[in-house]
Amino acid sequence: MKTKLRNNLRELLLTFLVIWLPLAYALWIYPSLPENIRINFVSLISPTFKYAPKFLFIWGLPIFMTLIQLIVYGATAYREITKPAFARFVLWIVPLTHIAVYLSILFYALDSHFNINKIAAIFSGVMFLISGNYMPKKMVVEEKPAPRWLAYLFILVGLTAVLVGLFLL
Repeated sequence: MKTKLRNNLRELLLTFLVIWLPLAYALWIYPSLPENIRINFVSLISPTFKYAPKFLFIWGLPIFMTLIQLIVYGATAYREITKPAFARFVLWIVPLTHIAVYLSILFYALDSHFNINKIAAIFSGVMFLISGNYMPKKMVVEEKPAPRWLAYLFILVGLTAVLVGLFLL
């Protein structure tokens, strides 16, 4: 039990490192960034663009994602996940999402021609594909697995998002 807890804490600290690693790049390019960084890219829903001061974005997003990672870690520690690979996937969703979002927004702030929608579509599609793969398996001790049709739907949506991101955006 102690070894498992120690390994889980080690992995948690590693995920924190991955969350905070892009901050080094952000601080390196800090003088080149505009004073306000665009943080809303869904112009279909809300045609007004939302911006955040660069200091708030640079420091606020890693702090927020660290708190979210703590919640995810607590949830995975609370519920016993039967498949270690799935538990690892759940623990790494937040750090990987943070890297994709944080760096994409920074690249867009430096060059407004950077296609952030392509990155978002491909990354979301990959997450749907991986999730669809795990859905029909029993992951949590007291729960039934998701229906196969739902797993197939996730895989279809994921594949469509990856293809759209690669070829249409």
